[in-house]
Amino acid sequence: MKIATYQDKELVISILSRSFKDNKSVNHLLPQDDKLPSRIKALMDYSFEICMASGQVLICDNAKACALLKISGKPSRALLQFWLDLKLLWSAIGFGSLPKALKHENTLSRIRGKSKMSYLWFIGVQPEYQHLGKGTQLLKEVLAYCKSMDAPVYLETSATINLPWYQKHGFAIYHTLEGEYQLFFLRHTF
Repeated sequence: MKIATYQDKELVISILSRSFKDNKSVNHLLPQDDKLPSRIKALMDYSFEICMASGQVLICDNAKACALLKISGKPSRALLQFWLDLKLLWSAIGFGSLPKALKHENTLSRIRGKSKMSYLWFIGVQPEYQHLGKGTQLLKEVLAYCKSMDAPVYLETSATINLPWYQKHGFAIYHTLEGEYQLFFLRHTF
């Protein structure tokens, strides 16, 4: 596993955009129109920038999988955050979905709480390399990295098919949010 640099940005955006193109929670706030692929890329660009500023972007050694971590306690850059939020609003979410997006993020933050954590925002594998152990290898390395910081790992998923995989690696569901789709909140403590 390596820590990504800005030279890896296009690779990371490509892996995540392809991995999450049909994901319910990713698509929930994005207008479902002919611009959806570019909206997903804009969301992944936003996520990459946020994690470069207040977390870590990790790539497996063979560059087939990546993970975005937000790390609590890392200093935030308010002006950068404001600019990235505006850019996301303009290029992905749209002004019509702003109230829905704000309500959704408020709900997620309330459920996650304010404890020390590493938030596994996204972990993805290039689709043609899925089910070959690339994601498992990266997840184990991410967990070891987070353990070294003594920070429990939190994540959410709407993909019920992924629940057994996360649970196999020590994650436990601590909350389920019902709505347009089910969203599972998971935590891994060391």
